[in-house]
Amino acid sequence: MAKKYETKVRIMDDGTVQVDDAKIRFKNFEGRPTKFNPKGGVRSFLWVIEDEEVADELKDMGFTGVKEYRNNDGDIVWQLDIKIRFNDKGPIIYMASRGKKIRLREEDDKALAKLDEVYISRFDFDFAPHGYDGRDGHTQTAYLRSAKATLFEYGSRFDDDDEEVDFDNDAAPF
Repeated sequence: MAKKYETKVRIMDDGTVQVDDAKIRFKNFEGRPTKFNPKGGVRSFLWVIEDEEVADELKDMGFTGVKEYRNNDGDIVWQLDIKIRFNDKGPIIYMASRGKKIRLREEDDKALAKLDEVYISRFDFDFAPHGYDGRDGHTQTAYLRSAKATLFEYGSRFDDDDEEVDFDNDAAPF
């Protein structure tokens, strides 16, 4: 059964957009070359927007990258490309797992590549608009400011047993 997302979106006075429990796809935190990014170096992910009101509000804010598409269930959803550019302003990216959190930096290529491979059970992020005037008029692009990726953890119903765990297999009674 697919995860049910309970996405919450807040638009702050400074234009920053806060998104909690986001559905994302086509992750490329590493910036590796792909079919759509042949030279590589461009880090990004797509945010899947399931609420038409949110999509319309982002369009009203000038985000020209809000695109409509039909998902596998036949429902119409929207997506927005979120760009990741490391500089003195950020982004600040945390990876959380097993009750611990680490901050990832641009030079942490292996850890950033890991985010592309693993199943993220919850993804919260903030992004800010960056506007520029081009030949097609004014465009707002979304740039990641901060994020927390909580990795999926397999568990067992026996994890909370009161029994002490001994990892010395030589002492096993069987």
